Amino acid sequence: MAVIHKSFFRWAGVVVAGLLVLASSPVFASDAMHDGPGLALMSRLQQAAHGLDYEGVYIYQQGAVMLASRIVHVADMHGERQRVEVLDGRKRREVLRHNDEVQSLFPEMQLVLVEHRQTEHFPALFIGSPEQLASSYSFRVEEELGRVAGRPCQIAHVVPRDALRWSFRLCVDQDSGLLLKAQTVDSMGVVLEQVAFSEVQIGDDLVDSALLEPRHDTRDWKRISPGEPADLAAAGWYIVPPNGFQPVSQQRRTLKHHQQVLQMVLSDGLAAISVFIESYEPGRIESPAAVQYGATNIFSRREGDFWLTVLGEVPADTVRQVAETVTYKGRTH
Repeated sequence: MAVIHKSFFRWAGVVVAGLLVLASSPVFASDAMHDGPGLALMSRLQQAAHGLDYEGVYIYQQGAVMLASRIVHVADMHGERQRVEVLDGRKRREVLRHNDEVQSLFPEMQLVLVEHRQTEHFPALFIGSPEQLASSYSFRVEEELGRVAGRPCQIAHVVPRDALRWSFRLCVDQDSGLLLKAQTVDSMGVVLEQVAFSEVQIGDDLVDSALLEPRHDTRDWKRISPGEPADLAAAGWYIVPPNGFQPVSQQRRTLKHHQQVLQMVLSDGLAAISVFIESYEPGRIESPAAVQYGATNIFSRREGDFWLTVLGEVPADTVRQVAETVTYKGRTH
């Protein structure tokens, strides 16, 4: 959902979403304000994220880390177009999107990474329909309005039905339905990550489509794709998704020194988990390792001649559960 550009691994430039959060003591409207109005609001915010023109600056915060990004989004006869520019840091980063194609620009390498969208990023929130989320989450809307970037907004709580997922708190623009703020909290109510507009303009007459153009001339830059389609089951891998999660992509990636890595992405529509499988390198520490960055947990372990890394915007026990189900049974053909 929210976007932060951060490399967790030597082989994966991961765009991590900073999402939403349930306040420790929410005030809900009433039992009548449960899933129906919440699902309607979820549908409205997703339609606004894809169908409206908007331009603004949003701030992503994870602990002491804060990053600002400028976003320009236009939906017209050419489809859905978007440009995100990271405003902080020494290296300039831009992400361009036209419908489902996403281009990540790396000026220092004169490189364009071209891929197709598999998950959503702020201010969009999820893939699929809101009704599909209802088996994993419940939804509640508060009566009182909040306020973000000077705009009144409806406050919604997305609450998991089990311990496999985080809770989310959203603030949705009252007039347009655009998601203005999203937070993620753990089971104790501690905020793990949050993202919010600090300024935003919404409306066809307020957004200059010229702002969609990249700052760099990329015509002579190298263009690469992150990988090629793969079938992990045919390659001999057995992975048990957590309840409510389904595979949304499978790829084979080529890393430095021509090393091959298999990747499967699992999603419940809102949260995403990636499973990476690479050859085991002698000298690597064999004991399982767990790391947490905000809402993202990482767990690694050895499986025979392979090294597994599972990361996801879910609790630590969930990524560990996935990692421990991964087994190699040999190729089927």
